[in-house]
Amino acid sequence: MNNWILVVDDDTSNLKVASYILGRVQMRVSCLKSGGDAVQFLQENRPDLRICHL
Repeated sequence: MNNWILVVDDDTSNLKVASYILGRVQMRVSCLKSGGDAVQFLQENRPDLRICHL
């Protein structure tokens, strides 16, 4: 199974770049634009790594 990474950033360009780069090395990537969305996401999901830049 691929490693699962959650990337949180309010800049869409950063999310696109992170998703592209991590996807190229076979990572499963979920991208969110706010801390509030991340809190809700994490109530039901458990990614292996969380990267936040807000």
